[in-house]
Amino acid sequence: MTHTGQKPFSCDSCDRSFTQKGNLDRHKLIHTGERPFSCSVCHKTFTLHASLNSHMSTHTGEKPFSCDVCQKAFSRSYTLVKHKMTHTGERPFFCLICQKTFTLKNSLKIHQRTHTGEKPFSCDICQKVFAQKSSMIKHKMVHHDSGIIPRKHSCTDCNKTFLVKRDFEQHKRTHTGERPFSCSVCQKTFAQKQALSSHLRTHSGVKPFSCDICQKSFSSRCTMLKHKKIHTDERQFSCSFCQKTFRRKYHLTMHIIIHTGEKPFSCDICLMTFRDKHSMLTHKRIHSDSLTEDTAPKGFLPNKRWCCTQEHPYSCSVCQKTFKLKRTLTNHLRTHSGEKPFSCDICQKFFSQKGNLKAHKKIHAGEHPFLCSIFQETFARM
Repeated sequence: MTHTGQKPFSCDSCDRSFTQKGNLDRHKLIHTGERPFSCSVCHKTFTLHASLNSHMSTHTGEKPFSCDVCQKAFSRSYTLVKHKMTHTGERPFFCLICQKTFTLKNSLKIHQRTHTGEKPFSCDICQKVFAQKSSMIKHKMVHHDSGIIPRKHSCTDCNKTFLVKRDFEQHKRTHTGERPFSCSVCQKTFAQKQALSSHLRTHSGVKPFSCDICQKSFSSRCTMLKHKKIHTDERQFSCSFCQKTFRRKYHLTMHIIIHTGEKPFSCDICLMTFRDKHSMLTHKRIHSDSLTEDTAPKGFLPNKRWCCTQEHPYSCSVCQKTFKLKRTLTNHLRTHSGEKPFSCDICQKFFSQKGNLKAHKKIHAGEHPFLCSIFQETFARM
């Protein structure tokens, strides 16, 4: 059958076919979640005996496979094959949708599921489905952990424990602020490699994830899934003050601060407080010695001299009104020219300033985030 190409043994769960019944039986364990082979040292389980044998070398330290280029040794021949491609740079397998390249055919196959949405691996406890087998196994270890496998990686800062060292290393960066992955185009840094990969698409313009309802495309799967909630209008998070509902818990949290007046984020230099972390981080840039008027974040002045001085060096050539900042003059000039570069994508109304457009769009969204403390009436604008 290997010569004829005939595959008479077919899986009734995913329609994949095989030349031998033994291969089919091993494959079906993927769907059932059965893992009959257990490690006597750490109790990790496997679907195949060969996988268990390969795993045991992680305990014995045996590494019989070595690279003939750099002499680095590996416990598995498969890992050696992948490693050798780092020397050749060979990535022969590429995605037809987003052109991303891979060293292994299996890596390409797994990647393609991000486009198709296929999730062939399911948890036999809660029925949650996954695109990768490793994700399903990890899920079971984290969410259905019976305590058999010890969580040997413990964070000394917050005492949170982890089963997988990689997850532990990623978590530690939330405390250290380390961002080891850097964009080669704009030098922006990231704490996780996946975040860098998603960011790079903002430069390449590749948008491989599309909404199956309106066909709008996105650079990341996460953004596409958030977008799809617009079509369902699912708003499961509700404000206890005004009953306004939100699609995301984060938006509800930020909204509630409007009612409470809380400003939990403070600048560690001048102690000024803010409603959200982004505003605080943007503000901190004003303390930078390298900041100039052109690079200053919108709404802030680069130093205290600008805050206190009465100097207005920028003058309007039409009405002679003067301004402290060049950008304020630019906005003002539109009142004379009539220019309105910002347009609403719903009703096509035009505005001279971006802030006015944002306030206007709340009318379409039905947002009324500002509450009168006397009459309890809500408004779209202050």
